[in-house]
Amino acid sequence: MRRAAGALAGLVLSLFCAAAAAAQPAPVALIHIDGVINPVTMRLVELAIDRAQAQRSQALIIELDTPGGLERSMRGIVQRMLNAELPVIVYVAPTGARAASAAAGGKLAKYQQALPLPGHGIVVAAPTSPNSPTQYSFTQTQIFRQLHPQLPPTPVWAYDDGTGLSGQAGSFGMVVVAESGTPVRASFTNDLPGTYPDRIPVDTRLTVKPDKTVRVMTHLHGGFVAADSDGNPTVTPDGFFRGGPNGATQNVYYTNQLPRCRPLCCGFMTTGLAPRG
Repeated sequence: MRRAAGALAGLVLSLFCAAAAAAQPAPVALIHIDGVINPVTMRLVELAIDRAQAQRSQALIIELDTPGGLERSMRGIVQRMLNAELPVIVYVAPTGARAASAAAGGKLAKYQQALPLPGHGIVVAAPTSPNSPTQYSFTQTQIFRQLHPQLPPTPVWAYDDGTGLSGQAGSFGMVVVAESGTPVRASFTNDLPGTYPDRIPVDTRLTVKPDKTVRVMTHLHGGFVAADSDGNPTVTPDGFFRGGPNGATQNVYYTNQLPRCRPLCCGFMTTGLAPRG
């Protein structure tokens, strides 16, 4: 009788432990939002909700500390939260944090900064050496710049001539000073992140290969140069990246020779990178 009672107690204990294990709650997802509310913030919240739903989380907690931001982005976040398939909890933290209201109308204040000029907000590229005044070497890299006083620093892909771009304002690129009839040689080395971040959607059906590899190619707009110096995708369809068939460095030769180069493009400014696939 005692053996039967002991066996029954063991069976009940086993069933209880199994039920307790099966009843363990799902994890709770967490995202920290610190800064001005803008379209990037909205995209981060959307990705956090999608990820939490895919992981079958019990809920998503948004730890928030913001001075406010754009009303349109705020409304987009609220709409996405209301349509989520799991509870979304907004928690203002840590101690001293705030959740101010978004700017009415979603407008940024005008005339906050002076117009950047070459040498004053727009960096004038430095040659590779004083002995090679028409030779330039650029690294394509990711930097962070505040595009407006009311916005947080934003990741920007830029060209660095080795100076670190300390005098660059916003997303403005660099200026290369050149003379008509004097050729310029330049190299562009891809030192960007290997793949696109989750906040940038990539349709891999349109890329060279079905992946999110960052392939870049620099094009001199308005210049009539040889195809291998033009950034022509028919010549180098894979672009340039570490481990790629063409390597990470693109070498170009700009003739700056009229009429093959229009006067306005004998000095050129890059305002960003045009990623290839």
